[in-house]
Formats: sequence, C-alpha cells, structure tokens
Amino acid sequence: TEKLKVVGGIRAESTSLFVESRDTSLAASSLDLLDFLYSGNIIYALTEKSNLRLAASQTLARPNLRELAPFEQFDTKNGFFNIGNPNLKRTLINNYDIRYEMYPDLGEVIAVSAFYKQFNNPILRTFSPTATIPELGYLNIDKANLYGLELEVRKNLSFLGAKLRNFFFITNIALIKSGYKIPTTELKASQAVDPAYNQTDRPFQGQAPFIVNAILSYTDPDLGWDSSLAFNVSGRRLYNISLSAVPDVYESPFPLLTYSLAKKIGDNVQV
Repeated sequence: TEKLKVVGGIRAESTSLFVESRDTSLAASSLDLLDFLYSGNIIYALTEKSNLRLAASQTLARPNLRELAPFEQFDTKNGFFNIGNPNLKRTLINNYDIRYEMYPDLGEVIAVSAFYKQFNNPILRTFSPTATIPELGYLNIDKANLYGLELEVRKNLSFLGAKLRNFFFITNIALIKSGYKIPTTELKASQAVDPAYNQTDRPFQGQAPFIVNAILSYTDPDLGWDSSLAFNVSGRRLYNISLSAVPDVYESPFPLLTYSLAKKIGDNVQV
C-alpha cells in the first residue's frame, strides 16, 4: 500500500574463535557457531510528516579472546589478574522497538520510542575479593532483560526569531530499566559468608538507568563555520559484580561538556 512499508531479512554470521596456552597441560578454548539472525521493520505513514515504526531483530555478542582464554593474565594497568573462562557461550539478543516520529520541517525530527531487549546467556565480569591478588573473571547467566523509553528532538531555532535560523537544538534522553535474577549458586555462596545477605537481583552490567545528550549547534554554510556545544551524562552503572557477599563495584556519573569550532577553507580543507 502507499502508506505501509515492510523491510525484512535474515543474515548468517559464522563465528570461529580459538585460544590456546603455551602450557600444553591446559585445554584450548574454541567457539565454532553458525547463527541465522532475523530483522524486520514495519513503517506506517500516519501523515506526510509522521510515521509509526515497529521493529524486531536478533543480534549477538561474542566473548573476546581474553574472556575466553584458558589461562590467567596479569593486568599491569589495574593490578588485577584476568581469569579467562573457556566455557563461555556467545550471547543472543532479541530486540523489539516501537517508535513514533514526526518531521516538522527540513532537517527536523521529534520522536518517541519504547524498546525491549532480552539477553540470552549474557556475559558478566566478576570480582573475586577472596584471592590474594584481586581477580576478575567472566561467566554466563541464563537471561537478562532491558526496557526503556527514549525521546529524540532535532529542532531549528528559527521559530524564536529569524536571527537564530542557523541554530539547531538536538537532544536525546533515554530512561532504562534493566536487571537479572542472581543465580542460586551465587546467592547460596554469599549467604555462606554472610547469612543476612538477601540481594536477589541486579541491574544489567554496564547499563546506565538514564542517558542524556544535548547539543546546541550553529552552521553557516555560506561562510563555512560550524560550531557546537555538547553535554552528556549517564547514570550510575554497575562496573563489575562482586562475589562472597562483597558490595558490587559501580561507576559514578560524570558530566561531560564539549565545545567544538570548525572553519572550512576553500573546497577541501577544514580546520
């Protein structure tokens, strides 16, 4: 139909990872897989300037060589031993999105999205405090879930006055809820150290509960000037999980403010 557009497909990804140690007593690690990943988008034109989008896809995340290694490595930067896990599995991720988008004028967009992700066999980084030298390890858990809302705006500021026609305001704000159930084996091990330990779930590792980006940009194509002031901040994130009833390690938020200025000189040079 004129208002409905469907885009779909499937892709094949082959994974072949092999890691071995010079110590021949250690068995090598390997990962040999062929995955077929789907992708589908439905775009319905509500009006000439607005769409409703539905999307579903499957993606994957592989363990890297360090995570899969059948041996330990010393991290000279942080002073930890990294203990690889040769039994790690790759992660399959199912992604679902619904998005309403509106295009008020040329180069402008206002969009609201809701999204959900399901992680199967996600990989987590663990911290073991009982070792003589702190150890970082890696393990799979069965499932983790993530869902959220997102607002995206790109708007020319000419509606505030003709002198602001070269200014754009751009923002992207996401609120995210993520988590997984702590495995029973880990829970029992922590309660053996501290009988009062009662934490049963955690946020997903590395995922901030909110993300804010805001940019004020100026562009003058006639004189060749480009300038932008950008602000970014993310919420408190789980850095790695701690075993044996020790508190988990989090990364605190740190705001970033960046200014850039560019001038085009001639047809091929920009400073």
